[in-house]
Amino acid sequence: MREPIISISGIRGIVGESFTPELILRITSAFAKAVGEGRVLIARDTRPSGEMAFCAAASALMGAGIDVIDVGIVPTPTALICASKLNVDGCIVITASHNPPEWNGLELSTEDEEKEDMVLDLYERGEMRLVSWDKVGRVHRYEGAVEDHIGRILSLNWIDPPLIRSRGLKVVVDCCNGAGSVITPELLRRMGCQVVELYCDPDGTFPREPEPTPANLTDLARAVRENEADLGIGHDLDADR
Repeated sequence: MREPIISISGIRGIVGESFTPELILRITSAFAKAVGEGRVLIARDTRPSGEMAFCAAASALMGAGIDVIDVGIVPTPTALICASKLNVDGCIVITASHNPPEWNGLELSTEDEEKEDMVLDLYERGEMRLVSWDKVGRVHRYEGAVEDHIGRILSLNWIDPPLIRSRGLKVVVDCCNGAGSVITPELLRRMGCQVVELYCDPDGTFPREPEPTPANLTDLARAVRENEADLGIGHDLDADR
């Protein structure tokens, strides 16, 4: 059995082997103790195991008296921008990035590097913070993460949608049915591009290997040629690539 990859920034492993609900509870409990109190944002990519991981992580946080801000399926950069805007005390992104579908993981972050550095030590010591029944945290859904990210990009003074639209650019987007599906096609349209979607259904299926290398983007290259597009964009599952 492959051992999980554990570091101060989180964990990755194979679901049902080295990435289990017990492991998620333990590492998130350590993160919760490091954070102390407040609110933690949780986001995830489209992996089928993401909902399981969310439930385990949210349970650990709520048991420590921390409220969970659930932003659903969004890219990792979107989650981090949203965490900053909402001024939460920590952020967990459930993703294994470019790894195959049997993998998943947690990426942990706070604005306080000292707290991040504490997590691995707390995990190894098995320490956690538990609160009484009347102090248990709650889950709050936030629907605005994607719109916040798009708005922030379009507000940049060097983004000029009318100029882009005047060029008549056609772009093929391959999101591997990952988290990029919920933002990249819409962002490009608002920037003035004509968009051809390829694998942009955030349904948890993997039409290709997630890492966007040339060998894995042959369908994208073909679609660019067939559609006489100006550009092709390929994402991994959490769209940080």
